[in-house]
Amino acid sequence: MIELKTNSDLSVLLEKVEEKYPFEILHSKDCDNLAQDILQVTGERVSGSTIKRLFGFIKSKSNPNNYTLNVLAKYIGNEDYQCFLKKYQLAETVKNNNTISGFIEYAKANSLTNPKKWVTHTSGLRFIADFIASDASVTAIIAEGGMGKTILLAQFLENYQQSCFALCGSPLKRKDLSLCEHLTALKDKYDLIIIDEIEETAYNFLEIRTIFFELAKFLSQHNNVKIIISIRPYTWVRLSDVFSSNLQNKWFGVNFNTFKSEQCVNLDTIRLDKLNADNELFISTPFLSPFYLELLEKNQQKTFTNDWAILNQFFTEKVWKTAYAYEKKLFFDKIMELTNNGKEGGRITRKDIQDIISKYKKAHVDLVSYNILKEEKELNKYGAYSSFYSFGNAAFLEFYILSRLLTKYDGFNNALLKEIANEYEDERKLNLLKLAVSYALHQYDKAVVQVFDLALNEFERQSLMVHIGYQIRLDKKLQEEVFPQFVKTENGRKFFIERWINEEHLNGFYGKGLEQYLQIVTEPQDVIFANALLYYNAFLNKNTAECEKRAAIIKNIETKSNSIHPFVMGRKYMTLLLEEHRINKKYSKTIKEEIEQLLTCGLTERDEDLPVHFAGFEFNILHAEFLTNTYVFTEQLLKKLIKSKRQLLHPKDADEVLLKFFESAYYKVLVGEIKLEGIHPWYRYTVKNYLNRVCL
Repeated sequence: MIELKTNSDLSVLLEKVEEKYPFEILHSKDCDNLAQDILQVTGERVSGSTIKRLFGFIKSKSNPNNYTLNVLAKYIGNEDYQCFLKKYQLAETVKNNNTISGFIEYAKANSLTNPKKWVTHTSGLRFIADFIASDASVTAIIAEGGMGKTILLAQFLENYQQSCFALCGSPLKRKDLSLCEHLTALKDKYDLIIIDEIEETAYNFLEIRTIFFELAKFLSQHNNVKIIISIRPYTWVRLSDVFSSNLQNKWFGVNFNTFKSEQCVNLDTIRLDKLNADNELFISTPFLSPFYLELLEKNQQKTFTNDWAILNQFFTEKVWKTAYAYEKKLFFDKIMELTNNGKEGGRITRKDIQDIISKYKKAHVDLVSYNILKEEKELNKYGAYSSFYSFGNAAFLEFYILSRLLTKYDGFNNALLKEIANEYEDERKLNLLKLAVSYALHQYDKAVVQVFDLALNEFERQSLMVHIGYQIRLDKKLQEEVFPQFVKTENGRKFFIERWINEEHLNGFYGKGLEQYLQIVTEPQDVIFANALLYYNAFLNKNTAECEKRAAIIKNIETKSNSIHPFVMGRKYMTLLLEEHRINKKYSKTIKEEIEQLLTCGLTERDEDLPVHFAGFEFNILHAEFLTNTYVFTEQLLKKLIKSKRQLLHPKDADEVLLKFFESAYYKVLVGEIKLEGIHPWYRYTVKNYLNRVCL
């Protein structure tokens, strides 16, 4: 007869069975269905009645027999129950190893990201170092799940020279010792005690509260001690009232005076744009960064992963492929129902969902402890606290809204886009559109171009242009299959091709797109725009034949009687200056007079047709003079632009950096530090090229 090591062994086995089974076990009938699935997977039979006893639908005091345990272990991928126990015990051995090296290995084994890719959390390490140097006895690392609390502690311990004991998992719930007694036994042997993964050790908040009471009891009895705990904001605001004002004085760097989760977080987020400048991404929340890094690590071709893919992965791993997934969905659907599918805000009162909180306690605890849902407390007019529920991050709510809309409209299409544009407003509308196009791009759906058929304002169009541009430039399949669709449609050309100027890929897909664009457009402005970009690329690559071809086309286009956008007019004269200097090593008197006249008449930028820069014409003249090292207009333009009000298409535009280059070259001064991560990837080609020219 196999004896259960502890009741927790059977609990873990049943939990793994629940995770394996694709449906929720909510009723006794579900046990019969599970029995059928076990038979199909293992070829061995366990009766529905036995499963009902195991899951508590039939009361029983007897333990399952050898056969049942072995079949259940096989169902979840083990050879038998003994193999399952060894695997489980091995995990516990690593987890409960009280040495520093053991804790570090545990952190690496359970990290969502490759430990070799860990980014040093400088501010977090500084926070711990300040605590160690202080007179305080205890501190808490407070941040959401997945934000790197355990990794931070492991990074700190790699260089910690003193003795340390790490408590995580079952040692917090020893039956032979209370936590207070356990800590008392450890305090004289170790300089530092770490208590990690408190939420993972407990079934509900009652058990976590007991841990907090034990910690409070210990702190009231002892002074010469250093303790670090890691905890999630929701747990902290619910339970920090356990500590009296006297005990609060022993804490370092925590907030006891808030009932809002976001106000007690003290672990700064490592932003993705600091990780790798060549793999930037608009992620709706840095909370998802571990999933992004994991996906990037798995993909050796470094295919770009967008925010839809990351959110989908997050919900798959943290909701849909976990126990009680159906019950968790009930919480989401209730919030959707009460907020009109997210159109009327995303927050409801606890009273509104008290019935499902009471009925589905485990699902509720899982959701709030991982901050997929969060509870906030606010003082009402009667001086009492009112509780409100919402998704833990707006990105989660928007992902779920879009998931429902995709089901409603059977995928991405014009009807889905129209509902978003007509029914939602402001930031939510734009975020849903971004998420929708990310979904479409993830599916390589050419219909993504329809987003520019919507009646959007200039900011919304520019934001979507940037969002789409990031993803296309890093995915070859998108470049080959989806990008040409923007060339073929009128609004795709107007609001994407003519705005998203990717100079890095003029030799590649973007240059090919401009060639296709020129086969469609006939307006002088459009013809100049594309030919000028292709000339610029030919000039940098010293392609004489291509330079002559493009310059001849532009020179023969009449612009005096046409209303040409200043940016395009600037591109025209940039081309002519470059070509004249290439051939004659100087500018002609005629071209200089035409430019002077245009500068005098005061060209003004307009919002239509092309992106708005604060001085499109002037900037292109500066480009030409910088590239030819021939300065006729530079001094007067620099003086004008330095005094002018700067208007950028986007905060990551390169205009400000380029202005530094032009000043450096003309005034013969050092350019100073240039941070490429602060610039759009599609401008970095030009910036790197110009930086090399300044440094020569």
